[in-house]
Amino acid sequence: VGEALRRKLRLLVAEDNAVNQVVIQHQLSRAGHEVCYLAKDGREVLRALEETEFDAVLMDCQMPELDGYETTREIRRREGARRRLWVVAMTANTMEGDREKCLLAGMDDYVSKPPKEKELLMALERVPAKPCEAAELDADMPRVDAAALMRLRELGGPNGESFLKSLVERFSQSGSELALKLRSALASEDFAGAARAAHTLGGSAGNFGAGALVRACSELEAACGLEQLAPALNAAARVATEFNLVKRVLREACAEKPQESEALLR
Repeated sequence: VGEALRRKLRLLVAEDNAVNQVVIQHQLSRAGHEVCYLAKDGREVLRALEETEFDAVLMDCQMPELDGYETTREIRRREGARRRLWVVAMTANTMEGDREKCLLAGMDDYVSKPPKEKELLMALERVPAKPCEAAELDADMPRVDAAALMRLRELGGPNGESFLKSLVERFSQSGSELALKLRSALASEDFAGAARAAHTLGGSAGNFGAGALVRACSELEAACGLEQLAPALNAAARVATEFNLVKRVLREACAEKPQESEALLR
């Protein structure tokens, strides 16, 4: 039994077909999950997300008013660098390239419609822990190592602080590009490409002593080496979470005086 089935997920289901709503809700409830909201279109989804926190969204791709692709792109725009809400696409289309289209729109996983119960529950097994839970898993590891930052400052000599800031900005920019490459590669099941991106990101993160991010990248590399899509998607979500945490902590550290920044790094 997967982690998602050992914990009760709070779910938003976006589905405009009344019969499908009943079937999906029954499937989820029987597995122990809670359908907290049923939305008939994308605008309802966005309103619900403003009022309630969910563990994941089951997103119908073909909805009136605002379809699943547009809705997911708007969700990602609103999130910015914050926690990624896990979105599972549901679509009646099963043509080649549909999975890639969903993942490139910002969705995290994909099931066909009408969803088979086993397929639906397997998708929910891949919902990662929330960032706060992921952070607890790596609670013994600092997001960034203070000694590593001090070494980088010293490497910059008299302009050590400016040197560190430039490295942080370069890491933030290149990391965002690598995260996009990761998603694109996994969308097309290009495991070699995803592994290369993870390896590069992990190597960059090591300069800052970002142990949890390095470990997440290594886990993703391992999953890609075995060509296991579900574990790779789960690891990629961890990588995204850790990257955003590290990026935030680094920028906060750069904004503080060197002697005051160490407390921010854990």
